[in-house]
This record gives sequence, C-alpha cells and structure tokens, in this order.
Amino acid sequence: VADEPQTAALTVYDDVLHTIDVRLFGQFLERASFGDHGPEAFVDTRTGRLPDRIVAMLKGMEIPIIRFPGGTDVDYIDWRDMIDNVPGRDGPRPVTRSFRPGRDEPFTITNRFGYDEYFALRDELKCQTILVVNLLDGLAKRRPLDEAARLAAGLVAYANAPVGAALPEGMPDWPAVRAANGHPAPFKAEFVQIGNEIFLGTVRDQVAEATGLATPEALAAWYVEVYTAYVRAIRAVDPNVQIIIDAWLGGPISQTVHADPAIKANVAYLACHRYAPGACNQVF
Repeated sequence: VADEPQTAALTVYDDVLHTIDVRLFGQFLERASFGDHGPEAFVDTRTGRLPDRIVAMLKGMEIPIIRFPGGTDVDYIDWRDMIDNVPGRDGPRPVTRSFRPGRDEPFTITNRFGYDEYFALRDELKCQTILVVNLLDGLAKRRPLDEAARLAAGLVAYANAPVGAALPEGMPDWPAVRAANGHPAPFKAEFVQIGNEIFLGTVRDQVAEATGLATPEALAAWYVEVYTAYVRAIRAVDPNVQIIIDAWLGGPISQTVHADPAIKANVAYLACHRYAPGACNQVF
C-alpha cells in the first residue's frame, strides 16, 4: 500500500575486504598567487613558521603525504623565488608575479613560506612529499626546452641532491645553495610531479600558439619530446625520485605520451584529477 511507511535494513560487517593505501588520504598545501594564499597568509613574517596552533592541528590530521607548493600556479611562477641565496640575485626573496593568460596585471604572492620552511614543517609532520615543477615553460616555449627542463630539475637538485654531487652542465650548485641556507643534508622528497592539469584549455591554447602545431598527432609528438627532456634532466640529478605526470592530456596525446618507452620506464604514477561533488547549495 502506497501510504504505508517504507523501511530499509542496513547490516554492517567488520570483515576486511580490501587494503587501501594510506596515501589516498594525502593533502595539498597550496600557495596560490591567484586566490587563497594558504600558509603564506599565516606564517610568522620573520621566521616563516606557521603558528603552533596550526601546526598542532596539522599533526592531528596524521597526513601521510603532502603536495607542495601547487597546483596550476607552478606553471606560472619561478621556484627560485621561494629560496634564499639564489646565484645572481641580490636581496631577499622577491614577491612572485604570476603572469596568466587573459590578464593585464599579474597576480602576486610573497614567499615567506618557501621550500626550507615547508621541509621544516614536513619534518614535524613526518609525512612524504610531492614536489611540483613547472612544465609550461618548456611546453609553451617560454624558455628553450633544455633550459626549462634544467630549471625544473634544479628544484629536485635543491631538495634531493647531496652536497658535492655531479650536476648537469650549466646547472647552478643547488645543493651548495641549500647548505648555505642551513640544510647541508638533502630533504629527500619522495615524489616529483611534472606540471599539473596540462589538459586545461588555457594550457592547450598556449602550447598550440607557441608551437604552431595544429594536429593532435603533431602536438602529441611535441609533448613526448618535452616530457622526455624533463625526465632526463630530473633523472640526471636524482635517479630514484618517483615521477608523476597527468593521466589525461587531451585526446590522443595521452595515449602517445603514456605509451612512449622512455616515459613508461621512468614515470611511476599518473595523476587523475576529479572534482566532486561540486557546489552544494541546498541540503535535503
């Protein structure tokens, strides 16, 4: 009878069916020049340290892995702004000016919470790290490809290479810079992600305009060339760091890149980006 109340029974068992990697519950500590500045808005202006109350709450989350410092912002900033004693640069860390398509004025963000401050926090939280490097510099030809790949690999060298390590020709001695900043021992970041959300239309438009390549097949070949250059540069400074790239690059580009033997041999994980459930304006 339609008017009679309906009932449902739910039985919960304590049987373990599957084991889930704890890193599924990782976090993203983002410094976004274009929006919420994350830790940059709360750190001590002198020490770059987050307030003890925030650190205590982060410890309470028992975070297994953190991605830092971006996000899509990484493709529009220079990682060197986030450390001290950069060769050829005078004065303190600059304010980063993030130039993005479609804007007349750049976004800006300060750099009080940089890589040294992050890794100090990492040591307190006892978690793993995903560093993200700028891919669009090379992909959209904003720098010559070798230079762009070497600059991205420089961040890996700063974080992971020991003092005195043999570095690629033309690369500054980033381990020595790290030591000058008070950290002789490598930080030992476990993962490096090359670029982020390369499937975005703004990225594809920049790449197509810069390269003049019109077909997916031609673009796919260029993507393979760029990723290969970045992988080679990163492997030259750290043969063991685990590399992550996007799972979805758009159309046949994904299949071509992921099937390339050199990329298959060196990339450990593909990052799948899903945003759900989205806006929730009413609750019933």
